[in-house]
Amino acid sequence: MTEELAFPVPQRVMVVAAHPDDAEFGAGGTVAKWVRQGAEAYFLIATNGDKGDDEAKTTPEELAAIRAREAKAAADVLGVKELVILPRRDGELIYSIDLRGDVVRYIRKWKPDVVITHDPRIHISPMGGINHADHRAIGEATVDAVYPFSRGRHQYPEQIAEGLEPHTVWDMFLWGANPPNHWEDVTDYVDCKLEALREHKSQFSEPERVGQFARERLKRAGEEHGMAFAEAFAHVSLRRGPATPPPGETPHGA
Repeated sequence: MTEELAFPVPQRVMVVAAHPDDAEFGAGGTVAKWVRQGAEAYFLIATNGDKGDDEAKTTPEELAAIRAREAKAAADVLGVKELVILPRRDGELIYSIDLRGDVVRYIRKWKPDVVITHDPRIHISPMGGINHADHRAIGEATVDAVYPFSRGRHQYPEQIAEGLEPHTVWDMFLWGANPPNHWEDVTDYVDCKLEALREHKSQFSEPERVGQFARERLKRAGEEHGMAFAEAFAHVSLRRGPATPPPGETPHGA
């Protein structure tokens, strides 16, 4: 993959993540930047995060409620217009027609220009960790929802009957990619990203250590590309080949 030039600010961006806090880790700086430059942002969280307590200090039901409040607070910090958490349990995501349909539904509802999600191709992360099975499942479902399922009138016809018209997404960004091909300069938005991450108090016993880790990762991503801090993605453009927009149709914005 080749490195890209600056990407234009979209009118609407949709982030699809497996758990509360994934969106902030993966794309919080980019979302904060684009929102402050005029974009509308929407978050779809695929699970309620009810298993995110290895020591079982809370019940899954209690934790789900806590994490919903934390997710809302973090989204507010970033300036997200709408947040939806699906009623699915942490650790139980499996690629299915129904899961893919959930993503299609919100693509058709929110009509984003850009969708950002987990890179489903990664089992072992660039830093050596294991990529959570939920990340891979929702990443794959989102990639397929973007193309071809959200745009086909014969796909999920029950949604069409509800008035959710097909929608074409022209660009995807995948975080956790190896290798990335796009680096978004978030130098002016690092503090906003970290503030949003700190709202997920149930997940971080040492918030300052987590903040330092996130800051160092952003610095490493940016330093080779002339940026103080950057978020790295694989940018997938659907503006070529069979997905090329018709003449006169812009790939960014409605």
